[in-house]
Amino acid sequence: MIDIQSFILNYINEFSYIGVFLLTAFIALIPLPEELFLLLAGYFSGKGFAELDKVILAAYLGILTGDNILYYLIRKKHYLHGMYTRVVSTRLKKWKKPMKEHTGKSIFLLRFILGLRFLGPLMAGTLKVRWRTFAFFNFLAVLVFVPFYIFLGYYFNNVSDLIIRDVLIMKYLVLGGLLLVIIVPYLVFLKNGFFKRS
Repeated sequence: MIDIQSFILNYINEFSYIGVFLLTAFIALIPLPEELFLLLAGYFSGKGFAELDKVILAAYLGILTGDNILYYLIRKKHYLHGMYTRVVSTRLKKWKKPMKEHTGKSIFLLRFILGLRFLGPLMAGTLKVRWRTFAFFNFLAVLVFVPFYIFLGYYFNNVSDLIIRDVLIMKYLVLGGLLLVIIVPYLVFLKNGFFKRS
């Protein structure tokens, strides 16, 4: 007989990697911070819901896929081009000159600036940067970016368990101390006849 609970858990576990891939690919297409999702993925990996190396690989492939799709859509002047450029037009103006002069560095560094990660593929597509140049520097940036945030979430899981354990210990110590502060004087007063009627 098949254990239904373990079957469902295995099913969810296997599809969680596909979910990580799809979510990171989708998040790469919209101006939302990937960092939060990567931290959560690392945290839940630390909880044992998924294997860390598979989560890193799925997130890595998802972000690269999303970035390349965005680059392609913008470069080919897809209908999203106008919408994206309107949304980030002020940032585009500021980064256009550095992107032209230092294309590779800009693609790499924009990945690590919160709120500007989205501009790397957008600017590269708008300025018609060669795909090989974009793909190489984006690859290098994602190679550092993804494991960093996932390991940070994983590490936080381990540290949070220690903090929670220490907080629980402190809670019991404080409770014990309060009980002593209340019970010891009561017993002293009781022994000395403080509560006897005169």
